[in-house]
Amino acid sequence: MLEQTKAQLAAEGATLQAREADLGVHSVGESRSANVSVEQKLQESEVGYRALFEHVPDGIYRTSPNGRLLAVNPALVRMLGFASQDELISANISHGLYVRPEERAYWTRKLEAEGEIQNAEITLRHRGGRPVVVLDNAYAVRDAEGNVLYYEGTLTDITERKRAEEGLRSLNAELAAYDYSVSHDLKGPLGFIAMSAEFLLEECSTLPEMELKRSLQDIVVYAHRANTIIESLLLLTQPEEIEPQPLAMDQIIAVVQDGLAALIAKTGAEVILPGSWPLAFGQPALIQRVWDNYLSNGIKYGGRPPRLELGGEVQPDGQVRFWVRDNGDGVSPEDGVRLFTAFIRLQRGEAKGHGLGLYIARRIVEKLGGSVGVESNGVPGCGSLFYFSLPPAPVSEGVG
Repeated sequence: MLEQTKAQLAAEGATLQAREADLGVHSVGESRSANVSVEQKLQESEVGYRALFEHVPDGIYRTSPNGRLLAVNPALVRMLGFASQDELISANISHGLYVRPEERAYWTRKLEAEGEIQNAEITLRHRGGRPVVVLDNAYAVRDAEGNVLYYEGTLTDITERKRAEEGLRSLNAELAAYDYSVSHDLKGPLGFIAMSAEFLLEECSTLPEMELKRSLQDIVVYAHRANTIIESLLLLTQPEEIEPQPLAMDQIIAVVQDGLAALIAKTGAEVILPGSWPLAFGQPALIQRVWDNYLSNGIKYGGRPPRLELGGEVQPDGQVRFWVRDNGDGVSPEDGVRLFTAFIRLQRGEAKGHGLGLYIARRIVEKLGGSVGVESNGVPGCGSLFYFSLPPAPVSEGVG
């Protein structure tokens, strides 16, 4: 940048001298005056450039083609957390400052081929280790033969902007999950309640007492299920942290089975429970939603008839792992990675969905300090094992 300015001013000086010659200005004093004017402009340019270099808020750099920093301004030093310009210049830009060294290789090739890059998004490494996302605008400075002498450019820190964009994407996903739960998860129990209530209004006078009582019990079960869905949504979307408590897993599973009783009876599903459950920390209404999703998926995508085996055990790292093993066709390793992503739905059987059930389960478990996953080799009949882990409850804690 500075060299270009000097070259421009030198050219202006040469033009001025040529013009003076054309006008007959031959005196030594006038010639010296012209030279002094050019030198003064050069000095003023250097002062102005240095002020810009020192005080501009964006990072400014110059590097050699092989990745060695030649000059940096204070803004770049602050941006990357170094103590001084000398300390930053001594850093290895190719392997030390770039989170992904291949990014520099790509943009260097582009610079050499096209002469400049604009708004290239690059991730650098702060001296403290955190990533710094920047926009790089640079150009190649060449000699008279076209060989690259060095690269000059500016870096604009967009880390906070990227974080805000990621937060917005996460919020949109949460809103989509919330909308899905309201429109899809509540549709079943509320529809059953409405249908049963209409039936009772029309037939209650002729129904035997036992059947009337059973219909009312079913309404109560589905009303509780709808209420659980609403409570879990409120817990999941609240900004404050959820207060965990010891989980009575046998009671939670019993409630889930009651809610899925009609589906279990329709498909002839077999649900095998362990003799005991390890104690874990969580939130009952939220974990009920996780089990409900895991079991309903196991019934829908399991064998015919479905056979579900449930269990739990403490892992070496202390986390408590719970699982559902089905006897379906399983999923491939590639699909297993995608299953817990929003709006991913695999074409398995005739069941339909919007792919948010497992995503919601993942968000619940992660909010409670755990993780989710699936184990399957994708071989028909070998099934899948869907699991989630939770923090263990202290030994002294009991379930009230």
